[in-house]
Amino acid sequence: MSIVTKILFFNVGQGDSILIESVQNKVSKIAIIDCNLLGSKNPTLQYIKSMGIKKIDLAILTHPHTDHFSGFTELLRTCDKDKIALGIFGHTASPLKVYRDKVIKSLAGKAEFTILLDELDRLEKTSVLKKVGFLNSMTEDHSLGIKIKILSPGQFELIRVEGKQAYEEENEGIFPWEIGFLLQLRSNLTQVSCY
Repeated sequence: MSIVTKILFFNVGQGDSILIESVQNKVSKIAIIDCNLLGSKNPTLQYIKSMGIKKIDLAILTHPHTDHFSGFTELLRTCDKDKIALGIFGHTASPLKVYRDKVIKSLAGKAEFTILLDELDRLEKTSVLKKVGFLNSMTEDHSLGIKIKILSPGQFELIRVEGKQAYEEENEGIFPWEIGFLLQLRSNLTQVSCY
């Protein structure tokens, strides 16, 4: 059983926008890690439209900084309008509203993040988006051939504002010094490209 994986890193200047496509037995699975704008353009969304992608299996917000989420609202609205199914929207800062209120300092960032949260709430009530969740509660998705380990800067920032004890009670097994994000891909061939 051959699995071919393509990893695309989109040029968004500061921040991240990554698309992973895993193909097994001619069935394609799509995962997006962060979705940032480059000026007013959304390279991730442009690619999805140009390739005629009709299903995104997994979208991940590694941490709620604008240079990682600025393109997600447009992506979600396009999924709704163009009937692109979105399986799971996973994030690493739980709860997201507490993160917005306690960590994000800029008023513009808070406003933009609030719009994203409202869009996620709205779409989770439709057939477009299957599930929104904290990645600690769904660390593996074998159907995608992706194993996720959370090394979350989002949670680390919450510790600084709310204190270590509250963090440890809510997030057993995640350690604040593990900052970053790790994906383990099961693949026979992996192609990495920058756009």
